[in-house]
Amino acid sequence: MKVIVTGANGFIGRHLVSSLKRTHSVSALIRNKIYDHDKEVNWLSTDYSSDSLLRLLRGNDALIHLAAERSYGGNTSICIENVSRDYRVFEAAKKAGVTHIIFASTRGVYGNQPAPWTEATPPAPCSVYALSKLQSEATADYFSREEISITTLRFAQVFGSGEFGSSVISTFLRNAFLGHPLVVSVKGIKREYIYVDDISSAIAKVLDSPVNGIFNLGSGEALHIEEIASNILYAFGRHEMPEFTKEIRETYEFSLMNSEKFMRHFNWQPTYTFAQAAIKTAQEIRIKGMT
Repeated sequence: MKVIVTGANGFIGRHLVSSLKRTHSVSALIRNKIYDHDKEVNWLSTDYSSDSLLRLLRGNDALIHLAAERSYGGNTSICIENVSRDYRVFEAAKKAGVTHIIFASTRGVYGNQPAPWTEATPPAPCSVYALSKLQSEATADYFSREEISITTLRFAQVFGSGEFGSSVISTFLRNAFLGHPLVVSVKGIKREYIYVDDISSAIAKVLDSPVNGIFNLGSGEALHIEEIASNILYAFGRHEMPEFTKEIRETYEFSLMNSEKFMRHFNWQPTYTFAQAAIKTAQEIRIKGMT
């Protein structure tokens, strides 16, 4: 199958492309100039204009649309551009004759609704980024009525080696690798994470079974921040406990999705618990270092 991936230079995209190239002919769309990329993959540069997308999407059977910019510092224009780009991607795919799109959405569309969330839980986004994803889910539904299958996947928080450097898990991984203490400054957060390799295996399943609709995609395992820190310390062979700041901030967050619909429909289960994924990630970091 000929598969094209947007956002291929991002955290999830790099892992996904590396996995899919074993069984599919993969083209990878990126914004930046192409230098020393994997020669087994067809790397393509785009500005995400309608003309560029139409030209590059022709001849592909399936599209995995990961490209999205996150809003930092209240820059809502980035999220507005996400919605506009998503529309252009869906429209170009339809015109190019692509028959199946997999669209990456987010758990953030559920906001602070009581968890665990099912696909029937009413969306209540609490960020402009999540709001933009919800809008693009509606756009996906619009195009899915026009002879193209669009599978929307609401990802849990994804982690693994190569994640953006300021995340909680990346900070813990870096400090554990360097021998620094892992310091917890907040209590009351319990969050679902899914390992990036499990995301890749799940997407491969979706490629084999095109279907319209929205699916939660998570691990079913939610952990407190201190549990995350303890697992990462253990993964690096360290047996001390994480440290807590003197004045710890208390908050409340419980994010967990019910992903039974996805698991049942696509006959898929996550391979890794958080602890197992932390050990694998630590092994990769020891070999490659922090990126």
